[in-house]
Amino acid sequence: MAGGLLLGQSFLSRFNTWSIDNQRQSLILGPPPNNVVGATPDAPVYKYSYPVNLDPNGDNWLALRTEPRGVRIMKMGPDTLFTVVGEQGDWAHIRLPTGETGWAGKAYIGFA
Repeated sequence: MAGGLLLGQSFLSRFNTWSIDNQRQSLILGPPPNNVVGATPDAPVYKYSYPVNLDPNGDNWLALRTEPRGVRIMKMGPDTLFTVVGEQGDWAHIRLPTGETGWAGKAYIGFA
């Protein structure tokens, strides 16, 4: 898998289960432990995608844009998690965990 995913154990320890789907290049996070405020036993499982095919010897980031081929609003490193909420041609509409949305090239996204 090009790019790779670098997440600390402290981040992953907030979830009862987690796994990496290598075929889809996505991180799957299970429900958080019961000691997390607002956690419930039937909490949903979250599927996140992340940038792939980045050049660690080059820029090593993926641009988040206002629209396909639009203005860059953010640089997303290889450890950036997001969900794909739509597609348009070679572009994916994505949402970050913060709620911010934008567009990124599908060639650089591991899909969930």
